[in-house]
Amino acid sequence: MNGYLLINKPKGPTSHDIVYRVRKIANTKKVGHTGTLDPMATGLMVVCIGTATKAADYITNGTKAYIATMQLGLVSDTLDITGDVQKLPHKDVSEDTIREAFCSFLGEQMQLPPMYSAKKVDGKKLYELARKGQEVERKPNSITIFRLEILSIIGETIQFYVECSKGTYIRSLIDDIGKKLEYGAVMTALQRVKSGQFSLKQEHCHTLEELEKMSDISSLLYPTDTAFLDYSKLTVSKHYERLIKNGIVVDLKRLGLSNETENGKLFRVYDSEDNFFAIMQIWENEFLKLKTTFFSNGETLK
Repeated sequence: MNGYLLINKPKGPTSHDIVYRVRKIANTKKVGHTGTLDPMATGLMVVCIGTATKAADYITNGTKAYIATMQLGLVSDTLDITGDVQKLPHKDVSEDTIREAFCSFLGEQMQLPPMYSAKKVDGKKLYELARKGQEVERKPNSITIFRLEILSIIGETIQFYVECSKGTYIRSLIDDIGKKLEYGAVMTALQRVKSGQFSLKQEHCHTLEELEKMSDISSLLYPTDTAFLDYSKLTVSKHYERLIKNGIVVDLKRLGLSNETENGKLFRVYDSEDNFFAIMQIWENEFLKLKTTFFSNGETLK
């Protein structure tokens, strides 16, 4: 069983809890997820099964989208409503001021990871240190906010949609917006609605309870190559399939790709029967070299 299972995560379980339950449902240990969701967060989790686990990093590195809710006038050690929350003196903030603040966070920027996060510093998860009352120096990460749209403003409660790059912490974004307004803000709800090529609205996105009632979930899996549809497709003969699966670098000209000279460009590669089996990339403007294999047991061909 290989492919992606789309889970509609409820509030409460950790991402590790979800993976544990999917292992039981799929009856396999080879299961991984593509980006942590906090216990309070809900929405899309893309779970990789079998050889698709090799694609986890590709999906994790992709764009994510969320619908988040924030509350002005509050601050918290966790930057969300689950922490030690303190109410600040009321301050009048106009809608125009709020919208201007949101607009200022579009584009590339540096963001400081929150202490209550799974990010590691010197091999230790930040949230483990935070629970001990420790705060350590963190380096800001380069992130990009591609889209940031306010959906509603009701009193001091704001709901918004955000599309962002890997490594973006929505709690930190909300905290930064609160600071921009010179007023506190904490996250009160978060739902992931997109991850890479996948969406919460897709047909085969199910809750764990729904999956646990099914005798066979194989028909719900999205094929492994679904994560790579943005890459150019390359179909090779048996001869080149054998070379590639044995890790041999292949000349671009021999594959009819003489005009492709963009170093690092990625291709999804299929055999003569249209079975996806590898990701390859251009190397030194002349060759294709193997980046990741997806054939079932990793054997080389003779």
